[in-house]
Amino acid sequence: ALCWCATPVAHDSWEDSNSSAALEPHVACSSPSDFRLQVGLLEILGPLPGQRFECRAQGPCNVAPVRGVGLADGHVLLFTRRSSCSVAKDGSGQEEEEESGAGNGDVEDAIALPAEHCGSYFKGCTSVFPSVLMDVPAGDYRLCWCGA
Repeated sequence: ALCWCATPVAHDSWEDSNSSAALEPHVACSSPSDFRLQVGLLEILGPLPGQRFECRAQGPCNVAPVRGVGLADGHVLLFTRRSSCSVAKDGSGQEEEEESGAGNGDVEDAIALPAEHCGSYFKGCTSVFPSVLMDVPAGDYRLCWCGA
């Protein structure tokens, strides 16, 4: 739900600004209980979490159907052995050693071709990792999404 909180009306100059009736701006609308009127719904677009796909090493990998809300052709997937989809603060793409726990440089990332068929009911959003990107060891990889 998307909820609204009314900010207090500014007090007239005749009212004592030190009175308990004068509210500080940071006090109003600072607690979830202050938001009492539902004004709508907020829909977050993107893939649904918890999806699982299987591919074989050394061959093309079709990841489909990617389920989600408002998905459109063009989004891009990446698979990685990193412990999260985030990259280091320096933008290098390598995790800081204290975050990864491994620190052995054994990180493979691959970026799929842009998704297609998101408007097709029978096929669904399909992302393809060409076989040249699938020369990786067997195991579980994290799948990351970019809305493009």
